[in-house]
Amino acid sequence: VCARFSTGEEATFDFVAGCDGIRSQARQLLFGEIPLDDTGWAGWAWWIDPSLMQQDTIQEYWGGNCFLGIYPAKHKTCCFSAFPFPKGRIDDVETRPERIRTAFKNFGGVVPKILESLPGAGQISFTRFADIKLEKWHKGRVLLLGDAGQGILPTAGIGASMAMESAAVLADVVSPYGFAQTS
Repeated sequence: VCARFSTGEEATFDFVAGCDGIRSQARQLLFGEIPLDDTGWAGWAWWIDPSLMQQDTIQEYWGGNCFLGIYPAKHKTCCFSAFPFPKGRIDDVETRPERIRTAFKNFGGVVPKILESLPGAGQISFTRFADIKLEKWHKGRVLLLGDAGQGILPTAGIGASMAMESAAVLADVVSPYGFAQTS
């Protein structure tokens, strides 16, 4: 496979793997424009002050057709929420905090504290949840891994893990020795 980079340089490889996510440019180059399937759900993410939470604990709250996850990171804490969001509806940035508060108003635990600390509307990111299902994940010696070939909803929390697992299996298949014999 001859690959041309954005610098204009070219290189030749035995095969090329595209693992560039649900909105994959590699997939578009291989198969053309394939529309994503809007699931009717969306997610909103924001950062909170880490002092609000225990920093070595992941917390998730599920119920009422919605989800809120709290994930510690270095020097900050990420909150991720998801709930139904009609296909085609425009995400009004200014109403993000109120929509989140409404979706989780009946939740207990630390959720009320999280809702009180919501940042300004512009500091909450938005993404629509989409799936993609392909009959083929390769074309010649170019193949797709992870969400590029099989979109997994972010609430599953396994998209990146599946991409790494796919890469490991691929490496095992193309290696003359296989992983089991290289240790």
